[in-house]
Amino acid sequence: MIVPTYSVVMAHVNDAVGEGEFVAASGGLLIVQGAGAVAGPIVAGLAMSVLQRGLSHTLIAAQILMAAFGVYQLTRRAAPPATHKGTFVVEPPIPVATTLESAHSRGGSPSKTRL
Repeated sequence: MIVPTYSVVMAHVNDAVGEGEFVAASGGLLIVQGAGAVAGPIVAGLAMSVLQRGLSHTLIAAQILMAAFGVYQLTRRAAPPATHKGTFVVEPPIPVATTLESAHSRGGSPSKTRL
């Protein structure tokens, strides 16, 4: 549940920033994510030392805080104008090779095969 948070936040930030501000916004979000990556384990470790289910309480509290901040932002910020919205386009699937072909499966000998 926490893993896709950066992607969702980045999508919302990209909707809100102006032209040419994407790099600065992305850099700021990476700094915030890095600070969370440093502080999160420390806070969770302290919570686990104090409470029997400290990690669960820490994760629940973090999710509630993010949800509360999201609801707060929904009430404070207007929706993007219609000029910024486009139609949803489904991209066609792109095949990706997942296995490597060996020289034996191609019918050649390994000594004659060049990479």
